[in-house]
Amino acid sequence: MRIIPRRPKKINSERYCQFLIYNKASKQWNSKLLKGSYRAIRAFNSWITGNQIYIGRLGINGESVIGKEVPGKQFRNQEYTEYTSPADFRFTTLGIYPTGILYLYNIDTDNYIEWQAAEEGQPQGDSEILLVKNDTVYYRVNDKIYKRAIINGSKLGERVLLVQDNRVPSIHWAFIAAE
Repeated sequence: MRIIPRRPKKINSERYCQFLIYNKASKQWNSKLLKGSYRAIRAFNSWITGNQIYIGRLGINGESVIGKEVPGKQFRNQEYTEYTSPADFRFTTLGIYPTGILYLYNIDTDNYIEWQAAEEGQPQGDSEILLVKNDTVYYRVNDKIYKRAIINGSKLGERVLLVQDNRVPSIHWAFIAAE
C-alpha cells in the first residue's frame, strides 16, 4: 500500500486525520478518515494500525488538550530510567494527548476494529500496536505486551499477556523470528 496523509478534518466538532490510500494489489485509491488529529499510523500487510491521538488545540470534540492529563498516568513510571524518559514527559513535550484507543483498518476488506487499551479497567494512553502478523495483533499497554487473535478480520479474541517488565515502555516495535 501507499499512504498519503492529508490535512486533519473537522466533522461535527470531532477531529479526524485524513488519508489517501493506494492498494497496490487491487490498484485502487481510497480515502479514509481516522479519529484523532495527530497522525500516528503504521502498516502491516493489509492492515493500517494506529492510536487515537489529539494534538494541541485540535483536541477531542474541538476542545484543547493542552495540559490535559493523559489517561492512566497513575500506572506509569514518572522517573527517568536507563531505558527511557517518562512517557508523560514525551506527551507534554510533543503536546499530544493519546486516548488509549487503538485501531486496525484493513484496506482489502474495509473492516475497522477499535478497542480501549486499559489497565485495571482504566484507559491507558501509553499504548501502541507493535505488530500484526498471521491474524494476530501484538500491542503494548504501558509496561505490558499483549496479543489478541483477529477473528474473521472483524473482531478481536481474548487478550493474552505475553510479558510485563519495566523495560516494556521503551518497546515500540516487535518482530517474530524462527527459533
